Amino acid sequence: MTEAEPDASVAQRAAVVSPRLLDVSGAASYLGCSRDTIRRLIDAGHVSIVRLPAARQRHGTRGVQGVNRLLLIDRVELDELVPKWREKRGDGGR
Repeated sequence: MTEAEPDASVAQRAAVVSPRLLDVSGAASYLGCSRDTIRRLIDAGHVSIVRLPAARQRHGTRGVQGVNRLLLIDRVELDELVPKWREKRGDGGR
């Protein structure tokens, strides 16, 4: 066994792992829609956002900020929403 083999195994495992939390662009790609559509779904309350705690607190004009500003969306929630949005159409889809 060479030293390159364990590194290749780690790289292969990392490629297989799908992130649970997606940013707006990732969620849009995942659902096959635009980023604006994802933002509208968030604004309408159809999709929740996840805010991770910041790695360190920042001091700004609004005081101490301890929450990451990045909007993250739970992929599992998206998977649960798709069946709810599914439509069945009869008579040729009209």
